Amino acid sequence: MSSEQRDPIYGEYEVMEDDKQDAWRRATLFEEPMIRYKKYNQILPKAFLEISEKIRHFETREDDVWIASQIKSGSTWMGELTWCLLNNLDYETAHKENLDVRMTYLEINSVILKCQKSLIPTDVIGIADGNKSPRLIKTHLSFDMLPQKILQNKNKMIYMLRNPRDVCISMYNHHRIFDNYQGTLEEHLDQFLSGNCGYYTPHDVNIIGYHLKRDLPHILFITYEEMKKDLGTVIDKVVNFLGLPLLDKDAKSGLIEHLSIEKMKENPSVNRGLASKMYVSDGQFINKGKIGTWKTSFSPEMIQRFEDWEKEKFETVGLKFTYEL
Repeated sequence: MSSEQRDPIYGEYEVMEDDKQDAWRRATLFEEPMIRYKKYNQILPKAFLEISEKIRHFETREDDVWIASQIKSGSTWMGELTWCLLNNLDYETAHKENLDVRMTYLEINSVILKCQKSLIPTDVIGIADGNKSPRLIKTHLSFDMLPQKILQNKNKMIYMLRNPRDVCISMYNHHRIFDNYQGTLEEHLDQFLSGNCGYYTPHDVNIIGYHLKRDLPHILFITYEEMKKDLGTVIDKVVNFLGLPLLDKDAKSGLIEHLSIEKMKENPSVNRGLASKMYVSDGQFINKGKIGTWKTSFSPEMIQRFEDWEKEKFETVGLKFTYEL
């Protein structure tokens, strides 16, 4: 059974306690059940209740830059790109200072296991309040759950979108590494398509919410697949969006090299984060970064189920994805 309660900030929520709702959490090391906010149809760890007021009323600044996405959709890649542009291509700092410090993950205190809490500051939001401008801030919250001041101040935001089939596989690997997920890929797919796949799900709610705001001038939409296909063009788009001077040929080439998947995997300040406490010995936060992994990972039946789900969820809003390059 699920029990309904109320958060004074985001309203009514249900505690996901029955076996079907709680199957994902029971396959991990999360001690407390997940909760689902009824108004927003978003699942988050119960620990989110402790920071919900700080999130909703977070004080933004005019020059803040936000990176938003569903998890495993390229926010780390885009975060590194954006930080470098905002900081005059300071690769020395980019290699020695963790990206978790350079880019604030706003709600991180609520989405990690208790045994991992010692690895990060206890009040990331408070630290963000004191950081110098311009701040780079990341979130995986749905659009309607963002801090209210983002829309009031029309803060610039880059939204990263990735095809959901590859996201599903990347999420599976992520949850195995960081949450000690013990289910199979097929069980994970079942949970993904049903909308009960841990924090930040249902998956479609997040991406549709941002997709419907795609015409706002202060939001830039970039796909993971765009970055894989032509990183130089994406760099130009971000430079123009942020109102920065265009990079010359050599500067752009250097940034493209710095942002290559190979270099990102070698850079401990990007490919570390919470990886010092993980449950798959060969796991890495930055994975293969390939497009179309789903083709060799899903059975024909699993692919058909995904196609049916995508048609149901995304066809009416005109949202299409790139599944292979």
